[in-house]
Amino acid sequence: FLVWTGTSARLDKFLLWLNQRNPHLKFVSSQHPSRITFLDIEIVQEASSLTTMIYRKTTDCNALLHYSSYHPQTLKKGIPMGQFLRLQKMCTTVLEHKQHADDMFQRFLNCRYPYSLIKRACKQAFNADRTWLFCPVLFLLHQSHLWFALFPILLQPHNYEL
Repeated sequence: FLVWTGTSARLDKFLLWLNQRNPHLKFVSSQHPSRITFLDIEIVQEASSLTTMIYRKTTDCNALLHYSSYHPQTLKKGIPMGQFLRLQKMCTTVLEHKQHADDMFQRFLNCRYPYSLIKRACKQAFNADRTWLFCPVLFLLHQSHLWFALFPILLQPHNYEL
């Protein structure tokens, strides 16, 4: 992910230089004056603000876990909530959130998730406070009689000291 402030010609030259460094790596560029995609998010500059939304590649194949799979029920019940919370966190506008939520709702139905489970997850995620979704959370894992603390770093460029 890179925001280039130079000319297009200099960017092309820079990409050519990068691609000559290692034959196993290929760098590509996507250029737009007010829009950028990175992984599963699209960032758009509108006037003096930025808006974000979910980005899905055209090759996306709806790879959600099917409800009839032999995975633990707790895992299958948690997937819709996690995905709808992801939408709540990444979609800036209510309209954008609604469009993606409707699409996701249908994708879960296509994978045979119970309607009531999807509806409950969608409603709970929509009512979640977006500001809390960006707060770091402390997870404690127990392994071999030792406790490990893992801090997911969300929108913060520094590391935590334990």
